[in-house]
Amino acid sequence: MPSELPIILPGWEGDALDSAALSAELGMAAFVIDRETNRLTGWNTGMALLLGVEQPELGNDAWWRLFGANKATEYPFNYPIQMGVRCAIPPTVINNCSGEERLVAGLATPVPAADRRQTLIALRELDNPLVSALAEQALSARDTIAILGVDQLDYGPEWDAERTTCLLVDLRLSLLEIVRSQDSVSLPMGNCIAVVLADIGVEESVDVINAFLSHLRAVPQHYGLGAKRVRLSVGIARRDSSETDIRTLVSANNAMLHAQQNVSSQHVLLATRWDTQLLYGSNYCSDGIFSG
Repeated sequence: MPSELPIILPGWEGDALDSAALSAELGMAAFVIDRETNRLTGWNTGMALLLGVEQPELGNDAWWRLFGANKATEYPFNYPIQMGVRCAIPPTVINNCSGEERLVAGLATPVPAADRRQTLIALRELDNPLVSALAEQALSARDTIAILGVDQLDYGPEWDAERTTCLLVDLRLSLLEIVRSQDSVSLPMGNCIAVVLADIGVEESVDVINAFLSHLRAVPQHYGLGAKRVRLSVGIARRDSSETDIRTLVSANNAMLHAQQNVSSQHVLLATRWDTQLLYGSNYCSDGIFSG
């Protein structure tokens, strides 16, 4: 009978740590999947809380049904589970058993076991202030979200995290000079800035964003050698009637991440249903020979 997952951190001696306490401290939901039966063989308290179910129910069905999917291929977790490799899980929206949406990210890694092939997945719920802001703003079906991301900065003696923050602040100030009064520009988060374009179609938004980029590309020129190779990438998603604000935000973010991985000169991408899968594909075996 599956049971709550005992978690032991490397370097700790003695009994397994209390997983409920660990969940509370780290905010992680952890579970182990048998890749041959597709059922959970262990979990911690955080997993039951994340999905909103009683712990005994977690071992009663195929893992994808716990996330509201009809088959494994409908869920992006399927890739690291079936391949049995260590893989970062990009921001993903899941539904718990009450139909509530949860935004999570985490890690999948194979678990050594003599008698079966198993994968451990650890998920952390993302508490992003932009999600709360969007909920208050209540996007309409005519609004478009664009996520501007900055990468290819030369970290070293000429560049550090503080310089990145200053660059993002200046990029935001530059954006505020040219956006319309009905549009919104978020504060910098990570290496990104979100822009909500009100009452504008996707195709038109591409033209608007390209105009923004033409204006913004002058900003890094004032930052010297550390920003000489800087790249500005944008992912765009429009909220349609079947999407929620959170899913639209994630779609735009994943399109931006896809654009950053794009080797071509195309740095403005419209969100597609395949962006998340492409991110998993890029993360797959990202550590080379040490991925297993």
